[in-house]
Amino acid sequence: RRSFGSLPLCSLTVSAFDWAAESVPELPPTTSLPSIDLYSLPKMLFEVQGHLLFEVGFVNTDPHPGNIMFLDDGRLGLIDWGQVKRLTPGQRCVLARAVIAVADGDEISAAACMRDMGMRTKKDLDWTYSRQAYFF
Repeated sequence: RRSFGSLPLCSLTVSAFDWAAESVPELPPTTSLPSIDLYSLPKMLFEVQGHLLFEVGFVNTDPHPGNIMFLDDGRLGLIDWGQVKRLTPGQRCVLARAVIAVADGDEISAAACMRDMGMRTKKDLDWTYSRQAYFF
C-alpha cells in the first residue's frame, strides 16, 4: 500500500480495462446456434464420465466447468486431457464397487474398496476410508 499510495487506483483499473477491451478482437456476427437443454447436462456429463471410467478405462482428473465446451453443432466437447490416468479392468471393478458402496451407504464396503485401491492411513480406521470414498 505504501509503494502505491501516490497512484490513483481508479486510473489503473480504467487503464487495464481499456487495454483489455482494445486487445480483444472483434467477434464475428452471431450465427444461429443449436438450442441446448441445460437441464439435461448433468445427466449427460455423468453418463460420459461413467463411460470413460468403466467402459474405456480413463480417468480425467481435472473435470471442471472450464474444461467443457459447447461445439457449434450442439455437441459437448471435453478439453484439457493433460491429467489422465488409465485404469486396468481390475481397478475399474474396485472403483465400481466403491461407487455402489457409497450409493448404498455401506461404509464398511466403501472402506474395503479404498484399501483395495491402495489407500492407507496412519490409524487404518474404516471411518476414515469410508469418508474418503464419499469424497472420491
